[in-house]
Amino acid sequence: MVSSLSSQYCVALSGQKWDVGNFTLWQSSDDDVILFSPKQATLARDFRTGRYQAAISQFRVQKDGAYKTVGGGALFTLSTGIEFDADTYKQIEQQWREEVVKSGRSKSTNPRFVPLVTRKGTVELLIPEVIGKASQSTIDNKEFGVIGSKVSLLANLTAEGAQALAQAVRNRENTPIGAMVRYEYLQSIPECIVEVDVNGSRVFKHLSAQLKASYDGWFYGGSIDLQAQWESMVRNGAISVKVQGLDKLPDGMEEVKQNLLNTFIDQAFKNFFPMLFEKKPDVKPAEAGNTSGWFGGANFALKWRKESDVTNLSLKMEFNGFSWLKGAMDTGATFLSELDASYLNEVNTELTFPLLLSVSPDEMVKSVALSCSAMEDGRPVMIPASDVFGADVTSKQYLLTSQKPDKVRINYQAQIDFNNAKFPIITEKGSTTGAQPSITIKPSARLGRVNIYLYTFDSDNQINLMPGDKDELVVNVSVAGTHLKNPIKESARIKPFPNGEPITFTYPMPLDGTQPVVTFSAMGVIGTKLVRAKEQPITLTEESIFIVVDKNGVRLISKEADLPESDPIADRLLTAGTNPVIHLSESENKEPESEKTEPNGNGNANKKAIAGTLTAVEYGKFGPALWIEELSGSKQRVMLHDVEEADPFDDEGRKKVKVLVDETGYAESIVVEL
Repeated sequence: MVSSLSSQYCVALSGQKWDVGNFTLWQSSDDDVILFSPKQATLARDFRTGRYQAAISQFRVQKDGAYKTVGGGALFTLSTGIEFDADTYKQIEQQWREEVVKSGRSKSTNPRFVPLVTRKGTVELLIPEVIGKASQSTIDNKEFGVIGSKVSLLANLTAEGAQALAQAVRNRENTPIGAMVRYEYLQSIPECIVEVDVNGSRVFKHLSAQLKASYDGWFYGGSIDLQAQWESMVRNGAISVKVQGLDKLPDGMEEVKQNLLNTFIDQAFKNFFPMLFEKKPDVKPAEAGNTSGWFGGANFALKWRKESDVTNLSLKMEFNGFSWLKGAMDTGATFLSELDASYLNEVNTELTFPLLLSVSPDEMVKSVALSCSAMEDGRPVMIPASDVFGADVTSKQYLLTSQKPDKVRINYQAQIDFNNAKFPIITEKGSTTGAQPSITIKPSARLGRVNIYLYTFDSDNQINLMPGDKDELVVNVSVAGTHLKNPIKESARIKPFPNGEPITFTYPMPLDGTQPVVTFSAMGVIGTKLVRAKEQPITLTEESIFIVVDKNGVRLISKEADLPESDPIADRLLTAGTNPVIHLSESENKEPESEKTEPNGNGNANKKAIAGTLTAVEYGKFGPALWIEELSGSKQRVMLHDVEEADPFDDEGRKKVKVLVDETGYAESIVVEL
């Protein structure tokens, strides 16, 4: 039985990683565990049949005594897992093990390999509009899950796209259809501030010289090429990276500092990516039947097409311990090249149309039994179907026959069985209509999840980077509600940052809208002292809660916690959470800074204004700061020059403020609304 409490292995503070084939290996916080993630997503395979989970259809209508293609559909299942049989995977694991041990940087000679822990995965279908577009079901159901998951994608093809894609599959050519997967992964990062400056003019000159150029003036390349160019621009100085705060690391950790710097460079690239690049705009296809000029994989184009478009960009990233970082992968140009003519279907759309059934995978789900039937004006148009979906099979397509596709109603029922026997079996019912119907079951929507993190702090209220080897607490959790015969109670051990891993508590949610009662507590030994924190509730909206041990003992920090009015540690953890605090800005790339003034001559041309609600005052090792919640809901941290500037705001409460921030990120002036 799978426990509702599970340790979440994170990438180690060392940041050590290895590239082996199509995979990246990461040293985890456990010396005996190596995390792995693929560099590119692939087509999922059904190992029972040996076939890929894909189908390409051409829709035809009869006209003037002949059939004419009027469109089509491309259905495929994307995987970020191990798409090998058991014997092949054993060989790959052995190859990984030899590579890791040979490097001399792993503390284990026989490590275990575990998928990289991820969350908030999304998938985007990449397809030129001239070929088709993502179906509404694919747009609506973009959740991907974790590394190792599968997701089904459906593209509605144009007439030209259906013909060209069919030809490419028959000829085993590259296709323009792909996907981009984005996610967050967990890594231990010391408290630090990273500042990145992009010299727009130098970046434009570099990229316009190194990237491919389209006939209509776009500079473009694949995601891997763009990443390589980014790293090259860091080396040549077009992009500068400054780091504050790594001085707390012990002596002899120069390699760790370099690995962390590489991580910061990668995170800057992923944060800047949407500001600099977009999906390459469509190029009109060559004449019908000739696809050689427009099938070459998914590419991204630089938004700056000429030097007058250029701006300077700045980024500040603040890390506070356990950090969820940005990760991404695409499918590459050869994504569908393994398909052959057996995956093609010709469908007479006046009579037949496809129905897609899919299940979004979740590690807590054992199986989903999904049954459906279709009726048109009280008459069945398909034989009632029933299938069991699991880790290997996540989608299936049926063909329905009807003279009136828009009148067909599909009724379905799903039974979700979880890996934890204490979880109830959930039944879900529904119906849908339409000429391109799809049914997607999301078991994760029936589950609540919260991550629990443990930190020890030193006498200066800074996160302790070297806790004791035996420091450990036992976390107790429980959930009770009308949907459970008996309350679920479980316990697990947790070690502090940076040597330990957070724990994820997963629990079933009621279907009737009632609120379950969820609680947690902790006790154990830190240093030589027995510490205990009493039970307290968890709100259903929380995704992160914290256990903090400092000079005053142990306490639990959550939205429901009874905290003192002034608690800088709690304020920092609840405000920043476990995501880096990001500040992005841009400025025009024109005359020198000293010559810039606003029309009224007040000298504030390059200042940034932040307006919102003051939520917290922080006293940290980098100096005092104000936390401001903007109208958009995003939270900004504004540094102050000295403590005297911060003290008057301790008693202000949630006041409306407007802060003018100078080029260095510090407050220039502060206006408080009365």
